[in-house]
Amino acid sequence: MVDAYVEVMRNSPLLVQMYLLYFGLPLLGLFWSSIVCGVIAIASQHGAFLSEILRSGIQSLSQRQWEAGSAIGMRRFAVIRLVILPQAFIKVLPALGNQLIVLVKDTSLVSAIGVMDLTLTGKMTIERSGASFEAFIAVAFFYLILTSTLGLVLRIIEVRAARRYG
Repeated sequence: MVDAYVEVMRNSPLLVQMYLLYFGLPLLGLFWSSIVCGVIAIASQHGAFLSEILRSGIQSLSQRQWEAGSAIGMRRFAVIRLVILPQAFIKVLPALGNQLIVLVKDTSLVSAIGVMDLTLTGKMTIERSGASFEAFIAVAFFYLILTSTLGLVLRIIEVRAARRYG
């Protein structure tokens, strides 16, 4: 069941997922705001991607790590929490950072269901001024600054983690 969820969420477009929630839920008598539909769609899709990233990190560890924890008397949950997850997290840190940057960029899609964000602000600026090229260059610049700064911070975290745990 979880595999099916992950496959559906990873292999369908985020915009379609947003539309299904925003336009489909009222057909079921559920009237959620556009921001709630956007957040649920983004969280659902990125949660599926994050679960696959973490799964790959856990699977990359040697079976001996599990056995070592068990050999010293740790229970399965303690082995996962204290041995497996910290090592897996370090291994997948670059992929987690990339996914976070993709998440930031994906927030631009919420403007399609009426959520006020940078992209919708750019569209409104175009309607007022008619300067479409300049407005979208400004939006692109803001996203570039935001994601570049985030990428730099994530790189610093990766380097520090590699030094500390590497």
